[in-house]
Amino acid sequence: MGAQGQAQFFEYLLRRQSLRNDHDLPDALSSSLHLDHPTDAENNAIWTLTSNAWKDALPVDIYLKESMFLMTVPLAKDGGMTQWVLVDKNLSPDQRPLLA
Repeated sequence: MGAQGQAQFFEYLLRRQSLRNDHDLPDALSSSLHLDHPTDAENNAIWTLTSNAWKDALPVDIYLKESMFLMTVPLAKDGGMTQWVLVDKNLSPDQRPLLA
């Protein structure tokens, strides 16, 4: 992972930790909960957080490159594979915690 990717990932982790510490999670019945498509930075954060479970013998940086590449193969590109995240729709992409 490059320096910019690491910085984005650590910013995401800090925002997520801050949210946990403040217990500022939206209510499960909140109308602000929304399914959305993750941004590239959010995908990178998800893949990084789940890499230990999925990367097998690959180093994390290679696993992240593979994950990005797999989004471009014919079965996945052009809507062939759609990713979703649960977020607060009142917060901006890349500034919102990924709730699920």
